[in-house]
Amino acid sequence: MTFNQLPEGLAEAILILVLFPLLQPLTHWIDLFFDRLFSREISKFERMAKRVEEISRSKMEIHELLPLIENLLQQELGLKNPHLTLESKPLGSSEVANTGNGMIAGAEEVLVLKGKGISGKIQIEEDPEKLSNEQQAGLRYLMPQIAAAIETCQLLEGKIRLEREMAEHSKMASLRQTAASIAHNIKNPLSYIKTIVQLMQ
Repeated sequence: MTFNQLPEGLAEAILILVLFPLLQPLTHWIDLFFDRLFSREISKFERMAKRVEEISRSKMEIHELLPLIENLLQQELGLKNPHLTLESKPLGSSEVANTGNGMIAGAEEVLVLKGKGISGKIQIEEDPEKLSNEQQAGLRYLMPQIAAAIETCQLLEGKIRLEREMAEHSKMASLRQTAASIAHNIKNPLSYIKTIVQLMQ
């Protein structure tokens, strides 16, 4: 009896019985492969996010922070000449269009920042539609971290500016107090002299 002469359904049943023991190790191997791959990609993105956070916590100004983030995006994600631009106003829906792949893009721009008071774009020398899945996932993962880093940097700049203004106000108050004290000390002897001159007349 050949394989073709077996009753209908029996050949499929035999194949299932033979392949079933191999199925569990195969699915286990596939699960392990994708877990390792996913873990490796996520750890790469987490390292990048940690670097962005470390960069933002160092006391640097915003114009120093942006090139470091651009360099990180170029080295780690392989973006071609990224240029990060901050906007003073939040971007409207008419300025960008959703590409359907989760990235918000314009001509050759990808919207990456949407924080409390900031928004910004990364300009790249390639079509955002042609970014690899890894690049898109990396940008999506890093968007909140980059926005937080810029907000942290802006807060530090504001704090430093306020500290300088407070020191300046303190100096001016001290100077005013010193001037008032000197004027008082000069006025008292002059008033004594004036009183003596009036009495002598």
